[in-house]
Amino acid sequence: MLILGNWKMNMVTADATKFSERLTEIKIPDGVEVGVIPSHVCLYSVADKLNGSRIEVGAQNCYFEDEGAFTGETSPIQLKDLGCKWCLVGHSERRQLFGDSDEIVRRKVVALLRHDIKPVLCIGETLGQKNAGRTFGILSSQLMRVLEGLRLGSEFIIAYEPIWAIGTGIIAEPKQIGETISAIREIVTRM
Repeated sequence: MLILGNWKMNMVTADATKFSERLTEIKIPDGVEVGVIPSHVCLYSVADKLNGSRIEVGAQNCYFEDEGAFTGETSPIQLKDLGCKWCLVGHSERRQLFGDSDEIVRRKVVALLRHDIKPVLCIGETLGQKNAGRTFGILSSQLMRVLEGLRLGSEFIIAYEPIWAIGTGIIAEPKQIGETISAIREIVTRM
C-alpha cells in the first residue's frame, strides 16, 4: 500500500521541518510505503529531515525540460538531486488553474521516467462530466493521451482524483471509487 500526502501550498520551511521530525516518530507497518509531497521551497529541508527514515519525499510538479531559460520551473534533474522519489503530474489544480493539457502532462511523464522519478498521474472528472455520464470517457481520454505508446512498468502510479469531490462537501462513495478503479485498470490493461 502506498500513502502519499500532498501538502499543497501550506507550511513555511520551519513548520515543514518540525512536522517532518514528528513524522519520523510514527511506526509504519510492514508493506506500507509512505511519502510526503511538500511545496518546492520546503523540499530540501523536508528531504534532509526525513533522510534515513521510512518516509520518502516527492514533488508537486515539474517541467519537462532538463535545463534552460524556464524561470520559475523545476526540472526532473533538480528534483532527483533533492531525493524526490515521486512527482505529481496532471493534478486537477495544475490542469484547471495553470492550463496543463494532456500533452504537457505527457511530456512531464516522459521527462520524469527518463530520470527514474515515479510519475503520479492524477486523472479525474468534473461534476458536470460526472452528471453527464462521461466519467469513464474522460478518464479513458486522459489516460490515452498521456500514456499511449509509453513503456511503463511498476515505476508508475495512477491517482484517481474525482474533481467534483474536492472541497465541495460531496463525498465519493466507496462503490463509485471501486467501479472507477476497476475501469481504470481495464483501460490500462487494454492499452
